[in-house]
Amino acid sequence: MAAKKYYRYYAQPLNDHTNEVLSSELSPRNECAEQKLWNGKVRKAWEVPEHYLIAFFQRSRQNANLKFIPYIQEGNHPLRPWIFDAAKQQLPQKERGKRQ
Repeated sequence: MAAKKYYRYYAQPLNDHTNEVLSSELSPRNECAEQKLWNGKVRKAWEVPEHYLIAFFQRSRQNANLKFIPYIQEGNHPLRPWIFDAAKQQLPQKERGKRQ
């Protein structure tokens, strides 16, 4: 049986406004701390405790003028980018037989 995977979500604010919004929503439970990224760099990012919260922030980007980079952490591995905005690839439709 495969081991259960644990994920943590993070948001790196790119401006002061976003930092203030994340701070008001996430503190005092969570803090903006330095986190190691997959490429060895260290960045300050807020830990977002639940998937639904980071999804909410993502949906609110335009309305609330939020600018951040979402990250995901699997187990104890370094953070890696979480691509929310990736376009979903459409699967080719099966060709249907033409009626003659």
